[in-house]
Amino acid sequence: MSAPPPSTSRDRLHGLLRLVLVIGTGLAVADGFRWGNRLYLSTQFADVDLASAADLAAHARDALTHGLVWLVVAALAAVAAWLLHPRSRPAA
Repeated sequence: MSAPPPSTSRDRLHGLLRLVLVIGTGLAVADGFRWGNRLYLSTQFADVDLASAADLAAHARDALTHGLVWLVVAALAAVAAWLLHPRSRPAA
């Protein structure tokens, strides 16, 4: 049995990018649910209390913006991790 090869900084960076990808995707999905919930509630409160509906609509817009930013972060991390993937290295 041989010892595993030592970890390089490129391998550590690849692992960090994969972690950012997973966390960013999870936060983007969570913000997507939060956006849908706030948007639905703002339409339900529109007949009862217009001020509350407007406040919820503003929170929905914020959740959508945050979700899209996390989605972009996750996509950039995915591309960078793919470019650093160990199998994409030339054989030595």
